[in-house]
Parts: sequence; C-alpha cells; structure tokens
Amino acid sequence: MVAFHHLTVDADAGAAHVIAAGDGRPVVLLHGLGGLAEEIMAPLTELSATHRVLAVDRPGYGGSSPQPPDRMAPDAQAAWLAQVIDALDADRPVIVAHSFATAIALHYALACPDRVAGLVLLGPFCRPTPPEARPLLRMASMRRLGRPLRWALPQVAPLIAGPMLTATFAPDDVPAHMHRLPFATVAQPGAVLAMAAELLGFNDAMERAADRLHEIACPIVVIGGDGDRIAPFADHGEWLRERLPDCTMVRFRETGHMIHHVRPSAVAHAVDRVLRADRRVGDLHALRRGFATWTRALRPSGRRRDGTSESRPRSEPGAFDSNPPPPSRIART
Repeated sequence: MVAFHHLTVDADAGAAHVIAAGDGRPVVLLHGLGGLAEEIMAPLTELSATHRVLAVDRPGYGGSSPQPPDRMAPDAQAAWLAQVIDALDADRPVIVAHSFATAIALHYALACPDRVAGLVLLGPFCRPTPPEARPLLRMASMRRLGRPLRWALPQVAPLIAGPMLTATFAPDDVPAHMHRLPFATVAQPGAVLAMAAELLGFNDAMERAADRLHEIACPIVVIGGDGDRIAPFADHGEWLRERLPDCTMVRFRETGHMIHHVRPSAVAHAVDRVLRADRRVGDLHALRRGFATWTRALRPSGRRRDGTSESRPRSEPGAFDSNPPPPSRIART
C-alpha cells in the first residue's frame, strides 16, 4: 500500500499543493492542461517504490493558489516551479511532464541546467500552434461575464466527464481509476482561468525558446503515440527531435495522448534511463570541474593568461538564482 502525503509549499503569490510518496532520488510529476496532481500520480505510483515522487498541482489547479494571468506562460511557470522544487528540497529531480507541461519542463531545464537530472516528456505539446477557437473557455475566462459559467462548470463537470474522457484517451480505453477523479475540482474557477491564461502566453514563450533548446544538456526521453489526436506526435515530437538531436524518442503505435495511463512501465523505464545517463554526465562534469580547478590553481591569482584581471559577472535581472535560498516551510495536510 502506497502512503501518500499532501504537502503545502510556500511559493510566490500563494501556496503550492504537492502529493508526495516514497523515498530516493526525486521525481517531479507535472500534469497537463486541465489535469491534477492526483491524475498524473495515479498511474505512476509504482515509481515510489524506488524514488521520492512529487506530483505538483500547477498554479490555479487543485490545491495550488492561482497566479496572475501574466505569470502563466511556460517560462513564468518554470520560475514558479523552481521555487517549489527548492522548497521541497528536491535536489536535481527528474521532471516527468505531460502535454502542455512539457513546455514548462523545457524552460526549467534551460533556466536551471544545474538543478535538473533529466526530463521525461509525455505526449508533448510544445510546438507553437495556431490557437483553437475554444468558445466555451473564452467565455468562461471573461472576468465578469464568465463568472456565472465558471460557477456552473464544476456542477456539470461530473455529468459530462465520461464523453470528455473518451475523447481525451482515444483511441485507448479509459482506465477505471480515471472515473474516480474529482471532476468538480478539475473544472474549478481557478483552473478555468489558469487554462485560458497559460494558452494565451504559450506561443510567444515557445517561439523565444525554440532557438535555445539545443542548449539543454541533461538527458531527455520523449514518449508519444501515433494515435495522439490532441498533440499529434508527428508535429510536436518531430519539432522536438529537430531541436534536441540527442534526445531519445519512444513512439508507440495506436496509442493516444494519455500515454502515462496506458504505458506506465515505459515511463518508469524512461526515468531509470535518464538517471543512468545523468550519472555518466555527472562524472564527466566532475572531471571537467576538477580539470578547470587544477588549471586555475596554476595561474597567478586574479590574472588571466592575457594578463588582464578577472571579475565575477553580475547576475542578470530576472534570471534564476543559481544559489537558491534555504527551503521554505512545508506543511503537511
């Protein structure tokens, strides 16, 4: 029997809700658009036998406080995630991200290269994409006019969950455990506003990141299905392959978007593969650091080879702090 702990973590503009299980190397789970921490945790609980698994409700979802709309783009959520990971004292986790959250994981790896062991990207949605109409979401996200609709959605969500799950999982069958999700929580007002805001900021953030993805040095495994009708792997997976030539691509036939629910063993294998690769990369980095330290020791203090003085660069405004503050308080609920 897996023991789950519900944690409340301090972060900017409010708290983050995290479901934790197990001990060992940390694995952070990030749910996609319209998901929950318990949704992504449900099929991956076996990871807790050997790892410390931390499923995070992203801002506005589940038990996590909402963020302002202009802080919901993938790069801004990556900054929020960095605070949560620091507060959890999760040293260099593997980040397992689904769908929209793969964009957040990529931004995190760009901004915090020394604070991530690797990425496992599931059913990735990361390529800049022409926005769909989504009239219901647009109406519900209007601050005043959408208020009655935001109130009504949690009431009707359990009634329409079946057809929506069928469409989301197609062509795969819907697992029994998915019917036990708290659909009223999935459709809570904060989640509706979060969905609208993060979709609005998605394209600009990913267009800015596109030419930098090759800088990501950590091991990456991308898993998708040929039958994905929500984020076609031929579009998003191949877009990633062009920019991450060293990543490992795993592609399943006749499998849809909810890959972690129908292929959980593939996710577990990917996490192990990433950790093995991270150990090899870590050994190489340690060797390089040792060599750099040795060569600096041979030089006169404070002088370069050309005789000029060395100076420490200043940190850029808005950049992630490479020496994060001590972990914040973690409350168990």
